[in-house]
Amino acid sequence: MKMPHSQFKFPGSDAFLFLAILLLIVMGTAWNAYPVQTPGQSTPRPASPQYHRNLDPVPASEPSMNFAAFTDTHIGQRSQRNNWGYADYLDRLADDIMDDALPCEFVVHLGDGANDNTAFVNGVGLPKTMDPIKDNFKAFLVSHLNLPFHYVGGNIDLNDYSDGPDLPQNDNDPFVLLRTYVNETELNHYPYAMMRNGILFLALPEMEFEPWTRPALYEWVEFMTTHYRHSTTIMFSHQAIEDTTPHDGDPMSSYRGQQDQDWWAHLFQNNPQVKMWIHGHNHMPGWYIGSQSSGWSRPVQNFGHEMAFSSPYPQMDWLNYVEEDTIVIYTISSTGVTTKAWENNGAGGHWVAGYDMTWKVPTTYDANAEDWYSFPALIQDGETQQTDMKVLSSKITLQLVGTGPVELFYDPRMETKGSHVNENILGFDDDPTSKVTAQTPGMTVHGAATLTFPPKHEWDKYCHDGHGGQPYRYFSVGTSPVAAPGGSYTITMTARSVSGKGKVNLSMSCSDWGTQSQYSTLPGSSNVVFSHLFGKDYETVTGTYAAPNDEKAWLIQGSLDFADATDYDVSYFSVKRTQTSAATEDFRMLLSGKSYNGAGKLDRFETKSFSVNPAELADRDGIITFNASIKGNHYGMARVIYHAPLLMGRNARYKVNGVKGNSFDITLTAKLSSYSDDFIMFPFSTKYGGLEIQTDNGGGEKHVSKNKNQWIATDGPAAGKKIRLIYPTREPQR
Repeated sequence: MKMPHSQFKFPGSDAFLFLAILLLIVMGTAWNAYPVQTPGQSTPRPASPQYHRNLDPVPASEPSMNFAAFTDTHIGQRSQRNNWGYADYLDRLADDIMDDALPCEFVVHLGDGANDNTAFVNGVGLPKTMDPIKDNFKAFLVSHLNLPFHYVGGNIDLNDYSDGPDLPQNDNDPFVLLRTYVNETELNHYPYAMMRNGILFLALPEMEFEPWTRPALYEWVEFMTTHYRHSTTIMFSHQAIEDTTPHDGDPMSSYRGQQDQDWWAHLFQNNPQVKMWIHGHNHMPGWYIGSQSSGWSRPVQNFGHEMAFSSPYPQMDWLNYVEEDTIVIYTISSTGVTTKAWENNGAGGHWVAGYDMTWKVPTTYDANAEDWYSFPALIQDGETQQTDMKVLSSKITLQLVGTGPVELFYDPRMETKGSHVNENILGFDDDPTSKVTAQTPGMTVHGAATLTFPPKHEWDKYCHDGHGGQPYRYFSVGTSPVAAPGGSYTITMTARSVSGKGKVNLSMSCSDWGTQSQYSTLPGSSNVVFSHLFGKDYETVTGTYAAPNDEKAWLIQGSLDFADATDYDVSYFSVKRTQTSAATEDFRMLLSGKSYNGAGKLDRFETKSFSVNPAELADRDGIITFNASIKGNHYGMARVIYHAPLLMGRNARYKVNGVKGNSFDITLTAKLSSYSDDFIMFPFSTKYGGLEIQTDNGGGEKHVSKNKNQWIATDGPAAGKKIRLIYPTREPQR
């Protein structure tokens, strides 16, 4: 999401020069989102007003796959900022993908789908003064796409702090917004990965505050790039990598891209198979090719090899830089990547100039390679996580993965700061400028003062990114972890007092899920973790917090009381599980009631795999439940891998009754969508064959688009409806 222009600050005359150059770039017809040139790279050819295959680097006879990208649609925001530019024909663009543009395997949305309120996602509680279609993400876009729709959540897609008195109020459990996106799409977990035709795609949704990566996500990304080192990898993210693609914000702002740049650059250096980073957030199209960052606003980062950074057309922008009713379609083959822009502004869909990119680079694309879809449960000992049964495959693998001791507190070294005046230190609440100064790294607290965590308040209407602790029995998002019942946590703090005499008291507790409010405290959960008098030299203090053995224990919360009238310099604040070793040991996963035992020691990224019966993956209600028992470092990763051929469902969850050959018998168990009454299902890939449906009341239908995408639909996804799916059938879809 962008800030209003009044929030941007530029130093002196540099601001005018910067904006002048920017406008020349983005408004000039010569730019056409062309890449920064690198040695040996040819100049892109002029775009044709019509689309011709002979302009592609991919010959018509060469196997390839296509996907389309939306980003930053910001549904509902026009009601608050109607002077900005918004797409008016998202539904027609979606219809074009199904019928008229290049046939696509899937669609990716790179985040900021709706304007941080549940009403704008599914229409429930939408004020009557608003448009029931254009102010409804599900109605305006998602419902028109009957093929895999991979959502990569943005910074305004996590929390709903209810900006507007006429909108639903969700402050007590703000991550209901994230759940709403999950319920209205085929999402079931953050993050996720997929292998398509030999290309590995890693989806990196925002899981916390906007510019920093949650430590658990580091562990997953490192594992995936290590485990699949020989597969060309494309990363989908909402955030940019700084000093690659352009933006029109303050060049020194922490809001524009990943601030942990050293970590990402190091990852790229060690993984030459990572070829592309495709992202949103900047609200401007851009394309950058290079082996290092530009160094325009920050020190140059070396990526170790040539990469492409792509920011496709946004569907909301500030100064009408672009036609918002435009998307980008990517083509991947074994010899390179091609992109083109497709527009439909009400006059019919057609190809347009503006994003005609060609990058000749060898990839591991192979149309005959095995496909799969997977997600990880990044989980503590004693923790329970749940998700819905939405993906259907006859071959499923549970992979238990050893990890290192994973940091549970967001940005423990305080290496970046918030981009709002009353939110200086990410992961803490009550941290306005009068109380604390961000040192990046570290912070200076002006005592006497009290800081609390996690952040639970929205200090102004733009302070909404990643507030709160991890949702109850959900996947790992937010800035503070859940309290695993009976779990022990080690808290470490390094600090000093400027005066030489400054006391700090740390108290911790957990909120009470029985109240359904993050502002609660579970009775009996409060404890003083440490009380220490700091001198002039840095000292490291540790304490232990024991979570109550209570199923209602929700998120970990705490209060740091800087008791004396002096400044305190704090360089480190960490929360980890108390450990007896650095390894994952005796990893036992109870998966929907069935036990899978990884006895012994699992070193970091060591794995043990188990075959899972599809009928045993979810319980009778169609809920997949992970409950972990882990010794050693008390942390691990459990990946569920669905092997192709596979199907993806939307709008309801289900229970698998049985699988026989290519015949699947399922029973719908609960409606998930608050907008649609149709349960739909579609193939993950178009290459495996056809799809047929039979229902107990004869109400199922098979549909085929002009671009040969197939899906089935049955009206009224009420609990108890029985469905038989035949997939794949003999005839190929294309």
